[in-house]
Amino acid sequence: MHRVKARVESNAKVVHGVHRLRLSSSEIALEAEPGQFVHVLCGENRDYILRRPFSVHRVQNGSFDLLIQVVGKGTTYLSQLESGDALDIMGPIGRGFEFTGNFEKSLLVAGGIGVAPLVFLAERLREDGKETHFLYGAATREGLVCLEDLSTVVQKVFSVTEDGSFGYEGLLTEFFGEAFQEYNPDRIFACGPEEMLRKVAESTAGTVPCQVSLERKMACGIGACLSCVCRTREGYRRVCVDGPVFDASEIIW
Repeated sequence: MHRVKARVESNAKVVHGVHRLRLSSSEIALEAEPGQFVHVLCGENRDYILRRPFSVHRVQNGSFDLLIQVVGKGTTYLSQLESGDALDIMGPIGRGFEFTGNFEKSLLVAGGIGVAPLVFLAERLREDGKETHFLYGAATREGLVCLEDLSTVVQKVFSVTEDGSFGYEGLLTEFFGEAFQEYNPDRIFACGPEEMLRKVAESTAGTVPCQVSLERKMACGIGACLSCVCRTREGYRRVCVDGPVFDASEIIW
C-alpha cells in the first residue's frame, strides 16, 4: 500500500450524478488488482477527516480511474476537481477477486454503481482468454453507466432496468436465474447492493464458486478501527483488509 499525492488527469461527467475521475499514480496503477480499492481524502478541512473508499475502476499507462457517484459532501468535492488538482490517496488496499485457475466461463453481476470494479475484472478476464458475460441492473437506463465500456470487453451484456427503460424490466435478481442458465458459467463475480449479493449467493450455493465484493463505511481503511466488520463463518472479518471480496459461502447474511 502507498500513500500518494495523485494528480487529476481528467474529471468527466458520465451521466447526471456520476463522474469518472482519472488520476495519475504509477505506484497504484502498477499494483492494483480488480476488486481492490483506494482510500481518498475528499477535502482539506475538519469536515473531511474521514477518507472515502472507492474501487479501482480501470488502470492504464500509470493512471487509474475511479467511478464517483455524487451522494454527499465528499463526493461533491471530488466531482468538482479539475485537471492538475491533487488528491491524498492510500492504496491499493484489500483483497481483490481471485480469477486465476482452471475455469473457462464467468458471469459478472453488477447492481448500479457496483459495476465499478467489475469493468477492471472483465478486462483482466479478457486478457486471460476467459469467456465472460455480464448481468447488469439499475433503476433506469441512465444508471447503466458502463454499457459502452463493457461491450468491448465481454461477449454479451444482459441488461435489466427497474422501470423497463432499457433491456428487461424488473429487478436484477429476478433475472439472475435466467442469465445463469443461459450462460452456464464456471464462476460468478458480483458487486452491488447487499440484498442483491445475498440473493445471488443463495442462488449459487452448492453450484459454482461465487465471489462477492462488499461495501461498508470505513474509518481507517487499514484494519485497525474495526468499523467495517462483516459476519462470516470464521467470525467477524474486516471488509477493508480481509475483503472487500469474499467467497459468498463464507458470509452469514
